[in-house]
Amino acid sequence: MDRELTAAALAQGDQVVAAARDPRAVAVALPGAADSLPAVPLDVTDQEQAAAAAAAGIERFGRIDLLVNNAGYGLFGAVEEISDAEARGQGPVRRLRVRHRGDQSGDPAKAAAAILRLATEPEPPLRLQLGSDCVSLVEGKLGFVAKEVDQWRAWALSTDFRSA
Repeated sequence: MDRELTAAALAQGDQVVAAARDPRAVAVALPGAADSLPAVPLDVTDQEQAAAAAAAGIERFGRIDLLVNNAGYGLFGAVEEISDAEARGQGPVRRLRVRHRGDQSGDPAKAAAAILRLATEPEPPLRLQLGSDCVSLVEGKLGFVAKEVDQWRAWALSTDFRSA
């Protein structure tokens, strides 16, 4: 989705700084935009590089209106199964990591358009699930939590000072 989001933002006239582990990859992905698209190195696990990437945007354009971090993945597993390093850094995980390159249900171009529209909303949501797969996962989790709260409500409420 990175390429789609960057291309869509440029197409609507937005100013974009593209960050990538290898900035040369930006020119390869968007060859026609190289002159108007500054590319900076960024490994999101390196706080100094992250600060430098943000500073580059401010230096070039005077401000940052929207910052999108699309580097990451979901880490699934019980707390007891995940190492401290995996939980903190979400570094390379061999076992709950799934890569999708073209076989995902979501359309990256549609997601990019939704993100750009969301950026103009006066009161955007704190979290927005994009794609039916993501919505289904969240609905499943919310359903599980609601059922568990209902099942254990009496015990939970019995710990209040004024409980019966």
